Amino acid sequence: MLTRMQYNEAVKKYFLFLEQEWGYSQTPVNVKSTILYDIQYTNTKKIVSISYEIKGDGVKVIIFELIDGNLPEYDDKRYTIHLEHLTKDISKDELEKNIIENNNYFNRFDKPKDNVEKEILKKAKQLRLFLKSK
Repeated sequence: MLTRMQYNEAVKKYFLFLEQEWGYSQTPVNVKSTILYDIQYTNTKKIVSISYEIKGDGVKVIIFELIDGNLPEYDDKRYTIHLEHLTKDISKDELEKNIIENNNYFNRFDKPKDNVEKEILKKAKQLRLFLKSK
């Protein structure tokens, strides 16, 4: 099992592209629970949340579109977008055009240490591919 510190390090490493390529800033880590790890990146229009619930269903990446600078309701599907729904909207041509470059970007990292870190890497790859392809 990943500790909170290991989780934070893995997210910072794999999601660094949000800061370097898209101008997001990581918000200060706010410990809300001993069983939920959450790191958020923000810009003026969106918040990207990368969370892991220890006894839950794995790593989730959710993009919240801010409404007048405020977080929308979690259930509002117009402004709360789960990563698995985003990737369905990418055309096959766009995916193929960007997939090799995306894989090259992530090949620089060492092999993940466990299944949770592997899932964090997978979600980072999916999000970056979506952002590059939209």
